[in-house]
Amino acid sequence: MDVKNKIKIVAIDLDGTLLNSNHEVSPKNADVLRKLEKNGIKVVITTGRAYEAMIRFYKEIGLNGEAICYNGAVVYDKDHNPVWKNTLDHETGLELVKVGEEFNTYHHGFIDNKWVLPEMTDIAREYKNRTGLNETLVDFHQLENIAFTKMMYIGENEILMDIYNVLDDKFGDQLYKAFSNPMFLEIMHRDSSKAKALSFLLEENNLTSDNLLAIGDGYNDFEMLSMAGIGVIMENAPEELKKHFMHKALSNDEDGVGRFLESFFEI
Repeated sequence: MDVKNKIKIVAIDLDGTLLNSNHEVSPKNADVLRKLEKNGIKVVITTGRAYEAMIRFYKEIGLNGEAICYNGAVVYDKDHNPVWKNTLDHETGLELVKVGEEFNTYHHGFIDNKWVLPEMTDIAREYKNRTGLNETLVDFHQLENIAFTKMMYIGENEILMDIYNVLDDKFGDQLYKAFSNPMFLEIMHRDSSKAKALSFLLEENNLTSDNLLAIGDGYNDFEMLSMAGIGVIMENAPEELKKHFMHKALSNDEDGVGRFLESFFEI
């Protein structure tokens, strides 16, 4: 069977991949994704973003399939219901907050689809502008249950690497830790990742990884691209990542997603 005929699901990261530097979906990319769905191929947005920060792009394009959010912690079906979800327990959440405080590093989380943070700072305002989310201010130490779907630290990479190492010492493999970009360290339940969420979707659809094409640009996309039958790395990805993958797309500012898929599927 021709390789392209094996592909039944196309999983696409958002930031740095489907979205350009202005955080927009280009007309070219949107048009190609609509053509794929029309041809019976599932298009699955696979992002570290919260559901509320993802759904506007899903609707703008006019997609009709599943979506993966919070770096694989939650899978939503085509009716926007969560069908697979992993959350951190209260004790772990509280420890993560304390680590952020000890390092005097900006941190926030997501609980029940709410963006929760202790105060609005310049970093928080920039994040709000980037995602379009509405904040909920809380005192983490007063919450009865800090069941984070995702917890996030934002800061200089050197400090975040120190936090990463501290979390390694404290929790070992009990957490899934991912850099969506060098300044964003995201923490989820250990059973969360884009690759694991996609494995769930493949199994639900009686498919295997050979039926998956995935496109991404970040370190949090590495497992997803590695497990896919066809893993595609963006030109704007770090050089360290690009050397691992044979298939490459133009940058996110050159309609890389749309142009690769148009050529691959000959549409």
